[in-house]
Amino acid sequence: AVVSTQSTGKTIAAAFGSTVFGNLCSPIADTTIASALFTNCPIVDHLKVMTTFCVPIAVLSLLFGDLFVGLNLYPFYVAYIISLLAMVLVFVLFGRHPRRRSLFQVLLDRARGIKRASSGSSSDSDTSERTALLSKGKNK
Repeated sequence: AVVSTQSTGKTIAAAFGSTVFGNLCSPIADTTIASALFTNCPIVDHLKVMTTFCVPIAVLSLLFGDLFVGLNLYPFYVAYIISLLAMVLVFVLFGRHPRRRSLFQVLLDRARGIKRASSGSSSDSDTSERTALLSKGKNK
């Protein structure tokens, strides 16, 4: 059987990508356990944070990278550019400062006709809830 160099490289790249994803999002990975132990964070909470970051990147990589490059619809360097632009778009739309709402939330509120404070700050109940959670974490 003849194996092309391109398909071998694509296979190796897909394998490396999946192992990195599995290492970051697996509850039994050594790095997950070590991170949770060293930061005194429950593993479930650590996994929630890691999956929040890793799953969107993995989906974008699969869609714009592995799938289209594997089907030879465009070369790998085009996949890098498209994936990077898609990730920046996701970051701009859904990313936010911890004390502000994301652009997506603002646009959704406008579409629903909901008016909020122009500063983008949280309500008093959200602030008091955050303060309670922070003080609870410090008292452990």
